[in-house]
Amino acid sequence: MNLSHLSIKTARHYLRSEPVRMIFFLLWVAAVIKIIMAGNTPNPMVLEPSQQEGYNFGLVISLLVVMCLHGGALLALDVYIKSYWKFVCMFIVTALPLFFFGLMLIHAPEALLWLILWLVASFLAFFFICFGLACLLLLDLILKK
Repeated sequence: MNLSHLSIKTARHYLRSEPVRMIFFLLWVAAVIKIIMAGNTPNPMVLEPSQQEGYNFGLVISLLVVMCLHGGALLALDVYIKSYWKFVCMFIVTALPLFFFGLMLIHAPEALLWLILWLVASFLAFFFICFGLACLLLLDLILKK
């Protein structure tokens, strides 16, 4: 993919070429919207309304940066790696932030829960894709003998 030929038409063709890409993109957009909306969730443990915090800009912005970096890494791997090893790379790229943010699950605010949910969903998707490809490879090796 050349940056000089990048347009809405090429992006639309990229998403429509495989339905899994479109579903993955729509789920990514839904997770981004839920993270933005979760920044304004009131704390139910606060008794007085004057003690309620405002919109949590710092957390939401940092989570959106993580989502954009994760999405960009997955997009770059999908575009520039043509073999099936790209799914293993995507699996590793998804596992690393999941292990990092998964440790914060106990005390996580709602916006972080949506990021973790997105990472778990993409982790499971890549896990099953890699598992299916490994099974096909083993089946192919067994049938060749």
